[in-house]
This record gives sequence, C-alpha cells and structure tokens, in this order.
Amino acid sequence: MRRSGVQEAQTDDQRALYELALYESVRLGSGRAFRRLVDQHGPGMLRVARWYRPDEDEARRLVRQAWVTALGGLDMFAWHTSFRAWLFGILLHHCRGTQADAQRADVAVAVPRRPPRAAHRQPQPSGDWQDLPWSPAWSPESWGVVDDALAALPLAWREAVRFRDVEGWDSGEVCDVLGLTGAEELGVLHAGRTRLAAAVAEHLGLDGCGEARCGWAAVTATAYLEGRLSADQRRTYEAHLSHCGACGCQLQQLRGVAAMLALRSTPDGSVAADPALEAAFRRWRVTRGLRPWRRLPMWWPR
Repeated sequence: MRRSGVQEAQTDDQRALYELALYESVRLGSGRAFRRLVDQHGPGMLRVARWYRPDEDEARRLVRQAWVTALGGLDMFAWHTSFRAWLFGILLHHCRGTQADAQRADVAVAVPRRPPRAAHRQPQPSGDWQDLPWSPAWSPESWGVVDDALAALPLAWREAVRFRDVEGWDSGEVCDVLGLTGAEELGVLHAGRTRLAAAVAEHLGLDGCGEARCGWAAVTATAYLEGRLSADQRRTYEAHLSHCGACGCQLQQLRGVAAMLALRSTPDGSVAADPALEAAFRRWRVTRGLRPWRRLPMWWPR
C-alpha cells in the first residue's frame, strides 16, 4: 500500500532530524554516532564501490578513503542536499578516479543515442501493456546479458540506472549525487533502460521496442513509469497505449527491465569493523582536539 503524502512528509522529516543528530554528534567526536553512520551507509557504499572495483580489498579501500574525506569536510556540508547524497558523491569522486577513462567521461550529461527504428511491422505487446514481460525467462543467462549490457553503458547512463533501479534511490537524490537536472536524469535513465531492454529482447529472440512513430516523445514512457506526467497527460497517454502497439511494447519492456534491475542486488558487506577506518576516525578526533564521549546527550537518537 502506498503511503499518503502526509506520512511520507513525516517520514522524511524524521529521517532528516535523525541524520542531523548523527551529523552533529560526529562533529562533536562521538565514536558511537560515527559507527552508526557507517552501519547505515557503509553497506551501500561498498556495493557502489564494487561497480568500479570488483576486487573486495580495493573496494573497501575506496570506501575508507571516502569516509576519511567526508570527515575532513564535515564543516563544509551545508544541507543543500541529503547527507547520503553528499557522502556518495564523495565516494563517486574516488571511484571515478580509479578508472582509466574517467578523464574522458562526461558525467554531467550524456546525449542519448536514438534507439533503432522499428521493423516494417509494429511490435505488439505480449498481452496487456501493463503485464511484465520475460518473467519466465529470468534465467542465469538472462542475468548475464543484463550485467554485460549494464557494464557496456556510458558512465552517466550506468550510474543513473544503478542508483535509481538497483539501489532504489528516488529521482531527487539521484540528481543530487550525479549533479544532473531532472530532465537530464530522466533522459539518461530512459537511454540506459532502453539499451538494456533491447539487449534482453535480442537475447530472447523477441521484437525490440524500437522507436514509436506516433508523435509521442520516446522519453514519455520513462516519464510515465517515473510518475512525472500530469494527471491529464497520464490519462491521454494511457488512452494512446490502448491502440498503439509500438508504445505499448516499449513501455512493457521498460517496465520489465526496471523490475529485473530491482532484483539485481549484491550481498551487503559490513565495513563497521574496519580497524583502519576506526583508527582514521580516532586520528581525526585528535586533530580536532575532541575527547571521546563518556555520556550521551538527551537529544541523541536511539
């Protein structure tokens, strides 16, 4: 069941207050607050680091570097974005520096390549356009195709798809961590999903979604899935889907690849017990002249 807008607002406010309390506690030298922050964000940071460095030791080194950099810049964090987006932005800076092509990559925005034109006959969705395709074919081979196609995406496309679909971040945080506008994030997300959907359809011997010739912008399908159409636009687009096989096929396959990616998670790894990270925090605390906390203040989150 979807939460109401009031419930979502309350949850967001509570999360923001909790992050603020942890942040202020770490600034004051609380080792317990720092360990809780690492427990909260460390596993996700390790998953992201593995995107760039599959070697476990190297991935942990990148996470450790990101935490050390974040500690050094705590006073510069101004809450213009979420603490998580700021922290992962630091991690991405370190991760991108490890790639040979990082200097050539334009991570601000990539120009989506136009998908291949549809064949002479329009592809038709299998069943209703609201059905998810491919579910009987989610085999190890299909997962391998998705992984290979994901690794071959341009950097900006790959990061947007992974944060939005694999990690499940909301669009606002994806824009913050990648430095994109809403329109740019929608464009790279659509381009990435389209490329992945085409790879899976080709692997299964199905008709690709191709390019609709009905006047609707191709990115409308992703805008529809992301809930970025107005109520009137949504009703008009759904009415159009009832008789346009090309758009129905496109939407169906984009939904299918998003559902596959949501299941494509990697095992979490704990970084809380990293002795080097604990030592780095203690050194940082000494350089700031802070003492270990012996008692917690009344406002500290539980």
